[in-house]
Amino acid sequence: MRVFIILIGFLTFFTCKKDTSKLNENIKTDTAQEISIVRITKKEVEDINYIEYGLSSTSKKRVSNWASYGELESQILSIKNGDLSYFKGDEKIIGALLKDLKATIPKNIFSESIMSRITAIETKLYKLKSAVKINQTPKNELLQSIKEFFVAFSNLNLQMNKKFEKEAQDISKSGL
Repeated sequence: MRVFIILIGFLTFFTCKKDTSKLNENIKTDTAQEISIVRITKKEVEDINYIEYGLSSTSKKRVSNWASYGELESQILSIKNGDLSYFKGDEKIIGALLKDLKATIPKNIFSESIMSRITAIETKLYKLKSAVKINQTPKNELLQSIKEFFVAFSNLNLQMNKKFEKEAQDISKSGL
């Protein structure tokens, strides 16, 4: 009877070890699949459906000296090319960009509505950064975060266009 119990103990011990190795293989496979999920292509970013507002000629002239806006715009272009390396770097760089964006806003652009759009960009930028840094983020969630960031930036452009158009209308009304 003792031999039978010892035999069952050995079988249980060796059987459990085999299951553990299979579990480790499954984990390695899952991890490789998760890492491949995070990669996106330029084509996938181009396929994101949203309304993109560009700057009017007046707005372009007024933001031409705003370096932080130019840097943000260049990051948008990088993302459109499928390059998310900016978000994998040091978090202080992103924080510095956002701080500069708010601190260096030209007086002729400043308004509460534009500041609220910058705050929306900040929120979406941090959300995108966290989605990029987490290797387990499914591709559809990552693309959704990119879309939300693009929409926030587009809304900033739209708000600046509206501000300068309204100012132009006020000037022409007062000139009558």
